[in-house]
Amino acid sequence: MAVFNFLDTYKNLTIKTLCSLHFVNIAYDTKYVYKIDDDTFPKLKTILTLIPSFKTNSTNVMFGHVMKNVTVLRKGRWGLSYEELPNKIFLDYVEGPLYILTMGAVKSLLNANVHVPLTFIEDASMGILANKSGQIEFVDIPKWTKMDPKKKTTLLWCAPHYSTHKVPARFIPKLWGNCSDF
Repeated sequence: MAVFNFLDTYKNLTIKTLCSLHFVNIAYDTKYVYKIDDDTFPKLKTILTLIPSFKTNSTNVMFGHVMKNVTVLRKGRWGLSYEELPNKIFLDYVEGPLYILTMGAVKSLLNANVHVPLTFIEDASMGILANKSGQIEFVDIPKWTKMDPKKKTTLLWCAPHYSTHKVPARFIPKLWGNCSDF
C-alpha cells in the first residue's frame, strides 16, 4: 500500500496517477501497467492477450485509444485557462478510462514530469508528458473506445469482448462474479 499527501479529488487525478506510477516503478518488476478508472470494468484476460499482438520495436509504449487534434476547452468542467495551458489543441494522448503502459513508458513519464507543468486533465497531461519525453510511442487499438449515445456510456471494445466505462460501483461485484474467464 502507498500513502501520499494530497486530497483524493478529481482535480488531483493527474497527481494521483503520477504517484501511483512512481510507486509501481519502485515496488514492482512488471511488463505492463494498466491505468483503469474506478468506474471501468475491464476484461483483463482478453486485453492481456491482445497487447502482444501489436508489433512495436519500442519498449516505451502507451496502448489504448489515441486522441488527436482535441480542442482545449476554456469553460465548463474540463475547461483550462490560457495560463494553465496556452495551446489551442492538446498534444496527442491516450484516452483515460483505460490505457496500458510498458514499464519503459512509466519511467519516461516520470522523468518528463520533472520538466513539464501539468493540468488536472489526467489523460491529456500524460499525453503532454509522453510527447515532451520524445521517447513514448502511442499504439492506437482499433475499436478500443465507442460511445453509446443513448446511455452516454463509453464502451471500451476488446474484440471479441468489451469492457465498459461508467459502471456504477454496486454492479462491479456482480460483473466480476459472472465472469469466469477474467
